[in-house]
Amino acid sequence: MSSEESELIQMAGDGSVKKRNGQCCCVGVCSVLLVIALLVCAATPPLYVEVIQPYYNQMIDENVLLTNGSVGLSQFVSSKAPLYSSYYIFSLSNPDAVKSGTAKPLLNQVGPFVYKENRTKTNLSWEGGVSGDEVLKFDLLINYTFQPHLSYGFNPTTTKITCVNLPLIGVLRELEALDKSKKSVKYLLELVDLAIEHAMSGEGLFVTKTVHELLWGYKDNLLSDIKKIQDDANKLFKKNFTFVTDDTFGLGKLSSVEAPNRVYTGVSDVLKVGHYIEWNNQTSIAGWGTPTARKIQGTGGFMFHPGVTRTENLTSFISELYRSGYFSYRYDSNVYGVTLYNYCLPKEELLNTTQDPGFYANGPSGVLNITAVAPGHVPLFISKPHFLDADADYLANVSGLHPNRAEHESHVGVEPITGEVLDAAKKLQINLRLTRFSALPHLSSLRDLTMLPVYWVAQTGKIPSDLAQQFSSTVYGAEEEISGGVYGVIGVSGLVALVCAVCLVGVLVSMFKRSKTQRRGRNIDESSPLLH
Repeated sequence: MSSEESELIQMAGDGSVKKRNGQCCCVGVCSVLLVIALLVCAATPPLYVEVIQPYYNQMIDENVLLTNGSVGLSQFVSSKAPLYSSYYIFSLSNPDAVKSGTAKPLLNQVGPFVYKENRTKTNLSWEGGVSGDEVLKFDLLINYTFQPHLSYGFNPTTTKITCVNLPLIGVLRELEALDKSKKSVKYLLELVDLAIEHAMSGEGLFVTKTVHELLWGYKDNLLSDIKKIQDDANKLFKKNFTFVTDDTFGLGKLSSVEAPNRVYTGVSDVLKVGHYIEWNNQTSIAGWGTPTARKIQGTGGFMFHPGVTRTENLTSFISELYRSGYFSYRYDSNVYGVTLYNYCLPKEELLNTTQDPGFYANGPSGVLNITAVAPGHVPLFISKPHFLDADADYLANVSGLHPNRAEHESHVGVEPITGEVLDAAKKLQINLRLTRFSALPHLSSLRDLTMLPVYWVAQTGKIPSDLAQQFSSTVYGAEEEISGGVYGVIGVSGLVALVCAVCLVGVLVSMFKRSKTQRRGRNIDESSPLLH
């Protein structure tokens, strides 16, 4: 073998060694990258669950807190979504027949009378906790503005309806509760009875009022007369009769102030954000009969805690009922691209068997007794409109009602991530318990009715489309960015792992083929003759 041939063979061997070394290096790099990529793919989901998702939840929590300058506070103080109250009044078509006991009431529903409801919170201050902002204190201003364009031509100042004389019924109830054995009470009753007979000779048991007067108040002659009698009796007998404190009567007020109110900000516990501690200068409702019934619990129904689920019940203090109640999940809905969980007042909440005895529930189920806390202590009861989900007896005692779940069911549409209420309809019916008053002959023939509906109201609010889009971009956008980042990391890592795996397989196959070729070459060289 010549020196040139030896040199060529040595160079070829060196090249083969270098190639093998390069392939080995490539195998090492690909292996390391493959292991890293697989580790990233495996670690990212747990990292998302343990670190990224809690960070996102914390970001949401911080935005719903009712602390100074927070996004949640801005929404809480003055909602951007319009709120409307639509009133439907029941006018009695056969008052004489009802008074004589010859027929059951025939009701004619009149309305809607639609008002825009403005709710603004003022005089904000914070107190309590280590940082001094565990509790938010505020005043709530409420006023109603009539909306002619939404009321289908109905005008509350000119539309008249016939209904029960509610102040009269309230006075009669108060008189029945007095101790008639006392001289001062007898004197008072004699004069009051004369005032009632005078009232009966005028307007009587049933009165005709405008819708505006019934809803927002009017000066009542009977209350004026009895208040004078009451004041005279107090001076004569040195008593303090207070069953008539005002000579005006109305089921509501066009403008009112609830103050002060205190709620949790969520700083110490985000699950309590918006929960009442004090409502309208009351830490409990004095009219109810047990400590449990008197408790003020839950939010005002306009917000709940972030992260609500379909399996939980949401507690709310319902100011119209002067009590707290709960709503249970019913169905999902979609409002301008935002998914909502809808909660409704369950039928079980209206069963007398489930009521706290302090709420004075009696009679068939389906109505809530608010007599103890109603204005003028008129025997008022609350139900769902048209006695939806109430005992059949209530519906059988009147004519003209047609319960319909789609029209008369309340719902609260909650966005589950933030707990914000973005679509809601609270629908309540006000009923009067109308019974015989045996002490008064002119009411002795009155049919002993269960409940007489006065009106029902639908308080509705829904986020506008532009605010829904803004909400989506803010809340869903952040979640999509985080989720997109996670999926991006997993995708890139998976692609790197795939490329590394392909390269690794390719290099290994190449090395295997070269090794096989080299072994075959060595076998040929060993079998060749040493001498030619």
